Amino acid sequence: MANSIFVTATQRGSGKSTVALGLVHVLESHLGRVGYFKPISQHQGNGADPDVLLMKEALGLEHAVEDMSPLTMDQVTEALAHGKYDQILERVIEAFGRIKEQSDFVVCEGSDYFGAMASFEFNINADLSKNLGSPILLVANGFDCGSVCPECCDTMLKNINMIKESFDEKACEFFGVIVNRCDRRHQRDSATQLREALAKNKIRLLGMIPRADMLEKPRLDEVVEALGATVLT
Repeated sequence: MANSIFVTATQRGSGKSTVALGLVHVLESHLGRVGYFKPISQHQGNGADPDVLLMKEALGLEHAVEDMSPLTMDQVTEALAHGKYDQILERVIEAFGRIKEQSDFVVCEGSDYFGAMASFEFNINADLSKNLGSPILLVANGFDCGSVCPECCDTMLKNINMIKESFDEKACEFFGVIVNRCDRRHQRDSATQLREALAKNKIRLLGMIPRADMLEKPRLDEVVEALGATVLT
């Protein structure tokens, strides 16, 4: 049985970081030591990935940030350009090994589908999942799925099936799907329909998480950072 999971998404904005945070929190109540690992980070102006810092600070993780997040997307891009992809995979595996030594279970988070490398990131995430021996937990964005846009459910379903088939082609172990940000009013009916439809392709629907409007709003510190503002009082 695998002692890690690889959380990745169907698209940017699916909420995989929120799912990863919740997963670590839940597992901590059942297991002794739960680790977090994001192989490829999206560094901000201060040089740190906010997801990694949130995990470390909110959950009190003792891992070094450098081990939790050994690479940036810029480093991956440069390695691909110079034919050194295998070398960066080795760096990831070494860093993951250090996290794994200190943990009973590790939640890995895939890349953010951000910027010029977004079209290549699916293959990168598949390689990482396979090399780390971490089954895929796919997070799908269910924001438009429901009465507002019924055809969006069909689109989401097709995307999930297509992604699952692509992971199968790369011999990745697939654990299941969580649909995030769905409409609470139609959650039960949508879950029944999606579960039956996904089962035809041997995909498990693990759950549906309703949208929380509060979580859609930026925090004050995020507004300050985005504007480059100075806080006076």
